Amino acid sequence: MKRLKTIGLFFAAGLVLVFILFVYNQTLQFVRNIGVSHPQAGQWVLFGLLFLYALLFLLPLLSFIRYRRTPELPAEENGAAYEAYLKQVAQNLNENRVLKAAGEPAIESEEDILRGYATLNLEANAIIKKEATSIFLTTAISQNGSLDALFMVSSLTKMIWRLMHLYENRPGWARIVQLYGNIAGTVLLARSIEDMDLIEDQIEPLLASLLGGSVLNLVPGAQTVTNLVVSSVTEGAVNTLLALRVGAITRQYLTALTRAEKSVIRRRASLEAAGLLGGILKDNTVGIVKAFGRAAKSATKATLGL
Repeated sequence: MKRLKTIGLFFAAGLVLVFILFVYNQTLQFVRNIGVSHPQAGQWVLFGLLFLYALLFLLPLLSFIRYRRTPELPAEENGAAYEAYLKQVAQNLNENRVLKAAGEPAIESEEDILRGYATLNLEANAIIKKEATSIFLTTAISQNGSLDALFMVSSLTKMIWRLMHLYENRPGWARIVQLYGNIAGTVLLARSIEDMDLIEDQIEPLLASLLGGSVLNLVPGAQTVTNLVVSSVTEGAVNTLLALRVGAITRQYLTALTRAEKSVIRRRASLEAAGLLGGILKDNTVGIVKAFGRAAKSATKATLGL
């Protein structure tokens, strides 16, 4: 068991290293593209990104120094170690600012802990949905590979930080490595055929209903614009599904009272992400379609001199 844990930590550290190299490569590409048109602007963008990365690194570090450490979940669900773990979790939750503001009763038993987590889950779901919506709108409209990758890294890192800060006063180093290792692995995973099938099943009827009576059909070259809309929404949906899955995985790790297989955690996260994706698409796709419609009408008027 100890050997497996050591292997897991090395694997997580390796994923984090690969993730850092990925961020470095995307940053280099983005700055280089900016520098082609304006060298000085490229330097300022580089300094800005380095400042952002420093903040994303230092904020969790300052939190770690400031707050009490959260204990590691024991392997066994009975015994003195598990009871001590529940006691420490209950103490941390009693000091939680969100639960205090909500006027939650004192947390003592395992049932109380689950009740406290249920309250925090509502706030966590709002954070996850907000970040996923932002990712959908930004990456659907942007269509810039390097910029989208940097935005995804920044948004997912910020979301993880906010969720960790919501549930735990001071996450331990093992928990931090585990969480960010899983997220890095999720970001670097290839998009599966199942994901694309799921997205197509939800996007096709939605776009059919929106584009059927859209102003895009009233302008020349509408088919080209329609294809661009479909491509943009699909790209945004893929990134949104990833963000929802990452958020669900993070929340499961932060609220776990029992150990679960990673495959089970991923499966639960995928099911939850699929359930939330449709609502985000329905609420925000119409805005993207209207934006492309307005752009198409403006371009047509400019071309015809109207």
